[in-house]
Amino acid sequence: MTISDSKRDTIRERYNFACGYCGISEIDAGSELEIDHFQPIIHGGDDEWDNLVYACPACNRNKASYWPSPDTPPHMLLLHPLTDELNIHLTLLQDGYLAGLTPRGWFHIEWLHLNRPQLVTMRQRRAIHQRTQEVIEKMQQINHQLVERIASQEQELYTLRQKVRRLGG
Repeated sequence: MTISDSKRDTIRERYNFACGYCGISEIDAGSELEIDHFQPIIHGGDDEWDNLVYACPACNRNKASYWPSPDTPPHMLLLHPLTDELNIHLTLLQDGYLAGLTPRGWFHIEWLHLNRPQLVTMRQRRAIHQRTQEVIEKMQQINHQLVERIASQEQELYTLRQKVRRLGG
């Protein structure tokens, strides 16, 4: 099955131009990513919107044609990036590693190799960037407050000088 360019572009936008599984962006990857069939075609999947996931080559390769059989335990199901509540199953640790909150979350992390060294480093860098942005914003707020305070004090000083001149000083 072939996916049209317009459908592909919509999927890219739907996933914010990043892998639905690991979060790497097109910019970080250096190119567009791939379209994964969450339920593989060989297991009855189709080209419907909810079955298409924007995925990086590594996640797409790791996922491969995995699809659970009817007797697969519930914890051995992969998470769909848009239809499953990921925060119930996964958490991001301060050191950049993902951890499972449920057995299904752990299975998802392990199957897709979501703690690859490159992904951990990417998450660490994103966290540092976010903290840096927060510090910059706070410093800008403080700077703005100081500028306002200086302007107010300069106005008060001007007023006091005018009063001194009127008093003959």
